[in-house]
Amino acid sequence: RGVNKAGHSYIFPPNGVLPPRGLCQYVFPLCYCYTGQEEIYYVFRAMWVRHWSKLYSLRSRRDTLLPLCRLFENLLQELNPRLCLHLLQIGVHPTRMVFPW
Repeated sequence: RGVNKAGHSYIFPPNGVLPPRGLCQYVFPLCYCYTGQEEIYYVFRAMWVRHWSKLYSLRSRRDTLLPLCRLFENLLQELNPRLCLHLLQIGVHPTRMVFPW
């Protein structure tokens, strides 16, 4: 919550939901492709709705985080089974290592 100049409290941001940590990192590359702030905003908004927001939802639907984690596990087991086995033997689940990325 915040307090404006008139002394009234308000919720910030207006919808009450804080943006995810690191959200600005999605915007940086767009700054090299577009010059106007308004244009960057509309491109970012479209890309967030279409692609990036799916990385923040724990669902089993295609193109969301859980199937992406499963794909990582399958690729790791297929391409480097020794590393996968080593991680499991020392008690580190492979997905736990890459989840913050």
